[in-house]
Amino acid sequence: YIPCDASTWTSSTSVTCALNGPFASADSITFIVTVSGTASTASSSVTVVDPVITACNPSIGQSLTTYTVTITGTGFLSSNLIAVQYMVDSVSQNCNSFAVLSSSTVSCQIVGGIAVGKSASFRVNFASITSAWTTDPLAMFATSSPPVISNVQPSYVYDTKRPNITITGTNFGNTPTDLSSIQYQVFGVSSTGFVYSGSLLTCASKVWVSSSNVVCVFATSPLFVYDTTLIFKVSAGGQTGTGSSNSVYFRPQPTYTKVIPSVGPADTSLWITIQGTNFGLAGGDLISISFYSPSPSLCLSAIRDSATQVRCQLPSGLTPLNQDNTFQVWLY
Repeated sequence: YIPCDASTWTSSTSVTCALNGPFASADSITFIVTVSGTASTASSSVTVVDPVITACNPSIGQSLTTYTVTITGTGFLSSNLIAVQYMVDSVSQNCNSFAVLSSSTVSCQIVGGIAVGKSASFRVNFASITSAWTTDPLAMFATSSPPVISNVQPSYVYDTKRPNITITGTNFGNTPTDLSSIQYQVFGVSSTGFVYSGSLLTCASKVWVSSSNVVCVFATSPLFVYDTTLIFKVSAGGQTGTGSSNSVYFRPQPTYTKVIPSVGPADTSLWITIQGTNFGLAGGDLISISFYSPSPSLCLSAIRDSATQVRCQLPSGLTPLNQDNTFQVWLY
C-alpha cells in the first residue's frame, strides 16, 4: 500500500485521501485506514476511468454564430471539472462558459462561433486528468453551408396516395439530432376545396438517414388532390435550405386512349405502345406495366416515353384470346 499524498479527517465516518498518481485507466485502487495504530480491512475498490468524449450536439451549425454545445461522454468527474476547451486549426482555448449537466454531459459555449468550413474538437479538464482531443466527426462541431436539396422521390404521386418522400442533397447534418425539421409549401387544392397558395406545413415525422438523405412522413390529413405541388425545405444545424429539384406533384390517375398494335400473334414477344395521359413527369416515376392474359402478369420491360406514352414488352407464348388484353400502368 502507498501512503496518500495527503489525508484529511472529516468526521468519525469520513476521511479523504489525495491520490499520488498517475494511474492507468482501469487500475483498481483499494484503501486501508489506520487510526491509533489499528488498520482497517481493505475497502471496496475504486476503478480509474479516463474521461472519453463520445458525441456532441449540435455537431454542425452556422459560421460565426454563438452556440452552446452539449458534450456527452464517460468518466466525467462532475465535482472536479476545471475547464472545457475547444480547438480550431491547432489553436485551443477555453469555452466562454461551461457547466456540468450530468455525470455524462457537460456544456460548452462558443461565443462568436467559428469560421465557415472549420471544425472544433473538444476536451474536458478535470482536477487530476484530462481527456484526449476528439477526432470523431460525431464528437466535433463543424460549420457548414445551408442544406441543399438535389432530388425528391417520388416526384409524381397519385392524388389519393401519401407515400413517404425521400429527399437527397447535402448538409443535412451529421447526426439525427442535427435535423430540425422538414417542411413543405403547398400550392393547389385540398380534397375539401381549400386553396393553398404557399401554406407552410411540417412533415408529421422526419427520418435522418445520412448527411445527404432524409425522409418526410406525411400526416393522414390534409389530403391533396390533383394539380397540387409541394415544395420542400430542410432545416439542419440552425440553417434552412431548399433547392432547384425539390418538388412533388400530385396528379390524377393515368388514363388510356389507345393501344398499338391492337392485334398481334401470341407466340411472338411484342412491344406494345400505350397512349394516354398522366404517365408521370420523369422516367423514374414509372414502376411497372401489367397486362391480363387471362391473369395479371408484369411486362418483361416497361419504358416511359413521355407523360402521354409508355411501352410494354410482352413475353412470347401467350395463350391466344378472342378478347382484348387489359393493361394497367403503375406509377409512384
